[in-house]
Amino acid sequence: MGIKAFVVSCVRAVLRGNRMYWWWLGSLAIVVLLGIWAYGQQAESGLVVTGMSDQVSWGIYIANFTFLVGMAAAAVMLVVPAYVFHNKAAHSVVLLAEGVAVASCIMCVLFVVVDLGQPLKGWHMIPVLGRLHFPESILAWDVIVLNGYLFLNLTIPAYVLFCHFRGKTANPKVYYPGVFISIFWAISIHTVT
Repeated sequence: MGIKAFVVSCVRAVLRGNRMYWWWLGSLAIVVLLGIWAYGQQAESGLVVTGMSDQVSWGIYIANFTFLVGMAAAAVMLVVPAYVFHNKAAHSVVLLAEGVAVASCIMCVLFVVVDLGQPLKGWHMIPVLGRLHFPESILAWDVIVLNGYLFLNLTIPAYVLFCHFRGKTANPKVYYPGVFISIFWAISIHTVT
């Protein structure tokens, strides 16, 4: 059983559900599409379409960003007792917490894009194509720590789930270093924010 079978199995699990599940997914898809449309209006016409001043809208974006950084780093509060102190009760919610951390990191990165003003300015943050202005720019620090934390929160649970999918036990020597790095990385997210 390889990675392809694992991905196919994950997709099948996501696409399995009753009618209420599909109604819920459809409702969420409508909300996402409305958000994309609204952001398109803002990107085209500017913040005037929001009806807010620059200070208020900027504050809303940064407040949401800060809240979601806290949500992303909160996963560490479940990772520490589960992995460091070997608390078996906490193991049952660690993967769920990692999922919340991944979703929060993605939303944080999206708020960084919104904070740029125009999404086309995002190419400046790609290290080879643009100038990241690291270490002078706080935004560059945000991009680095958020993408690093997102990478850690994607790879560690993916490894554990893949091992379980193959019917094997995950090797702690493989994922423990990532767990400890993610603990300190979560602190770096709060420090930068």
